[in-house]
Amino acid sequence: MLALLATDRTSRSTIRKPQPQLRAPVKGVPMRITLPARVLIACLLILVALAPGQSIPTPPETPRRPVTDEYQGVKVTDDYRWLENWDDPEVKQWTAAQNTRTRAYLDRLPARAAIKDRLKQLISASSAGYYDLQFRGGVLFAMKYQPPQQQPMLIVLRSADDPASAKVIFDPNAASSKGAVAVDFYVPSLDGKFVAAALSENGSEDSAAHVFEVATGKELPDVVPRVNFATAGGSLDWKVDGSGFYYTRYPQGSERPPEDANFYQQVYFHKLGTDSHQDTYVIGKDFPRIAEIQLHTTDDGQRLLAFNDLFYFPKLRVGFGADFPNPILKGRFQFLIFQAGQVNSYVQRRSSNTRT
Repeated sequence: MLALLATDRTSRSTIRKPQPQLRAPVKGVPMRITLPARVLIACLLILVALAPGQSIPTPPETPRRPVTDEYQGVKVTDDYRWLENWDDPEVKQWTAAQNTRTRAYLDRLPARAAIKDRLKQLISASSAGYYDLQFRGGVLFAMKYQPPQQQPMLIVLRSADDPASAKVIFDPNAASSKGAVAVDFYVPSLDGKFVAAALSENGSEDSAAHVFEVATGKELPDVVPRVNFATAGGSLDWKVDGSGFYYTRYPQGSERPPEDANFYQQVYFHKLGTDSHQDTYVIGKDFPRIAEIQLHTTDDGQRLLAFNDLFYFPKLRVGFGADFPNPILKGRFQFLIFQAGQVNSYVQRRSSNTRT
């Protein structure tokens, strides 16, 4: 607790005087402002006063255009809903003007450069973070975030106890100096010789699967587009011999109308060394618009489990990122089990309380 210090003239001992409390104002009685509060206010006023304002643009005009909706008998008016339409050229112009004004003000703050340098030092001093660890074929895979880099890297380690042994398989920061490339997810082959990484750009989450050789870090020519998107995510897993992988595929080209381009997942198989246009359809033409398919190869590599979440409901997460239903919770789901690329078992369960 802060305190004011005073020195007694006779004993020269230090006496602590309690700091006056800042009380809520009472009607008709002036509010007392403590010394620390006064100092803070003064600093803020000085900071504002020191910022040159003569060259800062004026705020753009923001007209009110009321739109009224009624919710359960209550009318709600929104004066600025027109600003939500980013495709409107007027909104883009208004946003650009606001950004210009804000940038002009912030760039002229005297303390900005020092604060920026100090924050950069603090962020750079942070230790590395590791997550999404997977162990396959005697190899430990992980994502590593090393401040101040923009994006985490895909690495392999000898052991979780030996972070110094980390070897980079793919570094998005080297692929894009602006940090525009990201690893949305990755899946190693069962023998640990290859790893497929779903890469997207500019935060789109529209990922293409790229394949890397683990021993050398070399990227193979294989690129499989549209394995992931923000609407229903994405998944893939490998065939036991490492010759290829099953993956979730979103519509491509004119296969679906534009409004459905990011829905209707299906499962395809990609064989390494071939063009993605030659990939084989496995299942999914009858799946709903939002399927949220998750794929998982069994530990012996003999079967592939595909989980198709027809409706949103809580799930248990186990295994190598695969989603399995919680038997205690109610919902509708399907199990699809493949062997050697063929469907050999199909189980469907529907709760009596599930919407259809």
